[in-house]
Amino acid sequence: MIALSPSTSNQFAAALLSAAAVLMSLPATAQGPELRLQDPIACDLGQTCFIQQYVDLDPGPDVRDPFCGPRSYEGHKGTDFRLRHLDELKNDVSVLAAAPGVVLGVRDGVPDRLFTGQDLKGRDCGNGVRIDHGGGWATQYCHMKQGSIVVAPKQRVEAGARLGAVGLSGRTEFPHLHFSVFKDSDPVDPFTSRQAGDACGPGVAMGAGMFAAYRAAAALDAGFAATAPTYPDVKAGEHRPESLPANAPAFVFWAEMIGVRQGDLFELRLFGPDQTKIAAQSLEMPRDRAAHFLFAGRKRPGAIWPIGVYRGEAWLTRDGEIVAEISRSLELR
Repeated sequence: MIALSPSTSNQFAAALLSAAAVLMSLPATAQGPELRLQDPIACDLGQTCFIQQYVDLDPGPDVRDPFCGPRSYEGHKGTDFRLRHLDELKNDVSVLAAAPGVVLGVRDGVPDRLFTGQDLKGRDCGNGVRIDHGGGWATQYCHMKQGSIVVAPKQRVEAGARLGAVGLSGRTEFPHLHFSVFKDSDPVDPFTSRQAGDACGPGVAMGAGMFAAYRAAAALDAGFAATAPTYPDVKAGEHRPESLPANAPAFVFWAEMIGVRQGDLFELRLFGPDQTKIAAQSLEMPRDRAAHFLFAGRKRPGAIWPIGVYRGEAWLTRDGEIVAEISRSLELR
């Protein structure tokens, strides 16, 4: 592992410890935030990246995201911008400085691998960068790709400057950037300017773009398979063919949703070339889930499948309204 410079290692270590500490409530920022943020990741939100988790505002053992929903987990101090699957790590999606400042500390050299309970020796953030923006404000960028960090301690960076790439280092089960905002070492939610212990609900966003609107749920991805797909394979980036052979043993449509809540209805439909429904699946969610994967399909009914374009549709319904949906088409030849 590449060690931090002596002048910054203590600051970076303190930052990681503060992110895990129990927080005290600070006065509300009713007049708006003092720090304006730009997007910290080079992606198209809702298309090539998605917000998996938000800041947890509940100071106790319960979970409350900034808009009074469950899209967080106990003690979560940042916002998780995730890629769809592991295979997209090869794209080197850029992590960007959200505001101008001076680099306080960096860590590199932590391997990119799924967290399965191994001892991280205090390196839960994985490879990361912390930037001082003045006035007690700082931002932190975690789980970056090993060997990708291109800035150094004491370096001045402008908003939008590349810091490195999204990775899979530290305590993470999916490729993402964990982005945190701090005021005097206490986490601040960039969507509402609220801090732990504050009431949830609409607030003052610290920037436009990705920080302008809360997403209650999202359709992460969907695809097709010739056999029953497994979630590890889907997570790895498989089962996204551009076509299937006419003698495929089965025809399956799958989809994954994030931000799923107890009571939501997750539904899938698969239609053949003549618009006939050939498979369907539905599930009323028994509990809140950060993400959920579902599929529907059937075995080949004869020697070959009818030639043509097949269409899959999936949607998530909450309190009678569709909150996320996705569709995919595939030609069988």
